[in-house]
Amino acid sequence: MSKVIKISDSTELKLKELMKSLEETGCSSEEQIKARKIFKLYLDGKAEIDE
Repeated sequence: MSKVIKISDSTELKLKELMKSLEETGCSSEEQIKARKIFKLYLDGKAEIDE
């Protein structure tokens, strides 16, 4: 049984914007997958990002 996580519209929009930006910059599929995983870790609160 898999866990279904609902995300807010704004989070989904940010993820779509991230993926679109990665595509436009010419990132490989592997890099896009890594970025998606990092974004998920950030959403789960398991990662801290220094600005």
